Amino acid sequence: MIWKRSGEPQNGKHYSSKADFCRLFEQEMSRLYLLALMLTGDAATAERCFERSLETCSASGRISSEWAPRWATHNIIKNAIEMVEPAREKNQRAKAVKSISASRQATLAAVLGSIARLDRFAYVMSVLERYSDRECASYLGCSVSEIAPARERAVQAVASFAEEHVPQCALRASA
Repeated sequence: MIWKRSGEPQNGKHYSSKADFCRLFEQEMSRLYLLALMLTGDAATAERCFERSLETCSASGRISSEWAPRWATHNIIKNAIEMVEPAREKNQRAKAVKSISASRQATLAAVLGSIARLDRFAYVMSVLERYSDRECASYLGCSVSEIAPARERAVQAVASFAEEHVPQCALRASA
């Protein structure tokens, strides 16, 4: 059965409508915004990335309902790359995060500020979002051989930060 309008079955599949994407972005707001924030390293840029991704997804036609969550993630990553250009400025540090609570802001800003853009993207995409090195390289416009070292540098930065700050947090919580 073939239907002509978006959101109705076409070839037996249900395609996501603008309303479906709005619901998805509302239900997954925390995860999608956090992904945008981790990639961009800046709250204002993350908000623009989130909004642009919602607009892009809402305007998309013929995205199956099963594929919609992955399409939303794809658009967050794609838009963050366009906004930040991690491969172009490999050693530039992230900006401080401004729109979350003071203690979380300090923690997140310290971690993000210590990780170069390419390293941060490689880490978030491959470790947190489980993209392959080949997929990361394709998205980021760099060679596959650059992804593993970039991810390793990010893992080392996160581990160093945790070694320095997690024991202090644990001591405060038990006091």
